[in-house]
Amino acid sequence: LKVGKVADAARVLKVAAEQSPDDPATQVALGQADMMLKRPAEAAAAFEAALPKDPKNASLLYNTALAWFDAHEPTKAEPLLARMPGVEDSAEAQSLYGDVDEALHKYEAAGKHYAAAARIRPSEGNIYMLGIEFLRHWTFGPAAKVFAAGVKKYPKSTRMRVGLGVAYYGGGKYNEAIPVFAELLDAHPDNAMYAELLGRN
Repeated sequence: LKVGKVADAARVLKVAAEQSPDDPATQVALGQADMMLKRPAEAAAAFEAALPKDPKNASLLYNTALAWFDAHEPTKAEPLLARMPGVEDSAEAQSLYGDVDEALHKYEAAGKHYAAAARIRPSEGNIYMLGIEFLRHWTFGPAAKVFAAGVKKYPKSTRMRVGLGVAYYGGGKYNEAIPVFAELLDAHPDNAMYAELLGRN
């Protein structure tokens, strides 16, 4: 697995897991291999098999929740995150929690988790996801504030500028949206979407 022979490793680990189903280290390694092979349901099953031996392992709980989410099973992911030690202080866990709650249509809770992730770690990705969460639900004013802060912190982020322009446009602030899309079009003159959005303002 460490030298990159993931498929070979998965085959060997599967045999090892069948022979020693109570060995958590083998199950975790099998789960990691399955995740790398884009087999999240199989990975979740392996991680679940390891959990009884270490039920409070934050990393294992996170990885199991992530695998279930990637397997389109958010209802199985949510309780794992809920019992994860330190979940409130982990940007990665809060971001995943937001994705899970969004999939479960718990939009207010999802927004709080995305906001927590951006507060804990104000990375470009976390700030962007918070802005997108506001856009999804047509709350353009808060979205514009998030993206404006994001543009200030990450001035080279194209997607942050696009988000800001869309938030201004959706909120009817066309005078603010025009220069955003004009700058984007100047930087990317062949981008039809930027030209269309500029033309609509």
